[in-house]
Order: sequence, then C-alpha cells, then structure tokens
Amino acid sequence: MAVALTALLAPYASAASTIILQAGERAVVKSIELDVGDQVDYSWDATGLVEFRIRNEDFDFTALQLTDTSRSGTFTAPWAGTYTFRFENQQDYTVTLTYSIAQGNLVLILAAVGSVIAIVVVALLAAWYLSRRKRQMMPPPPYMPPPYTPPPRP
Repeated sequence: MAVALTALLAPYASAASTIILQAGERAVVKSIELDVGDQVDYSWDATGLVEFRIRNEDFDFTALQLTDTSRSGTFTAPWAGTYTFRFENQQDYTVTLTYSIAQGNLVLILAAVGSVIAIVVVALLAAWYLSRRKRQMMPPPPYMPPPYTPPPRP
C-alpha cells in the first residue's frame, strides 16, 4: 500500500528548500511535466532581488518571469509540456533564498488518500465480521461421551 500511495502522490510532490545563490548565479529548482490547465503553487523569500522564471522547455518559451525579494502565487500551464522553475540572483552579492514549488491541490490529494484508507479499513472490518459470524453460525461439535473404562476388578 505504501508503494501505491507513493505512486499516487509522486506527481504532486513539492520542492521546498533554502539555498544560497552567489552573485549572478542561476538555479533550476524543479522540472515538472504539466498538462494544459495544471496548476503549480509557488512562493519564495530572499535576502535580495531574485528573478523567478517558469519556462516551457518544449516550446523554448518563458511563461512567467518575476523579479522580487518575496512573492507567492499560482501558475496555470497554458500548454502541455516540461516546465522548469528557475531562480537567478540579480545582486552583486550572495543571496539566501527559501522557496516552495508545489503541484496539485492538496485538499484533493488528501481527500483521495483518505478515501483509499477508508475503503481499506471498511474491507478489513467486513472480512473480520464475516469470519467471526461464520464461526458463530457453525453448529457445536457433537457430544462425545468420554471413552468407556471398565470398573476395576476386585
């Protein structure tokens, strides 16, 4: 079940970390396959100006470009393809950056996981109840008197 749960959540795994970017340094922090309309939540907080860029690598197209020290929002993919999420330090000094990139709706994910767990629990309880009921419905074993032993001879 753990493998199935991991497979279910794999596309929705988030990337979150704190990194240090040297002056002018770029870092691709996540690459995701998206379909048209898929959404990705993003946020970051940095000690200096950074450029945040989301690119569709299949079309060599920048879908979103923002420059700020802190920002959050939701990106909706206009086309299907591979999207990269990149930060670039715009300063001439080192910048510390904390970011989060998360695909999917967490409420829907938790509802799906909760449904799977509920189905498994109900199935296990039903199997336990039926096995217990079957045992209770079985007729008792026939009465078997103790084996005959003759009385001792005087």
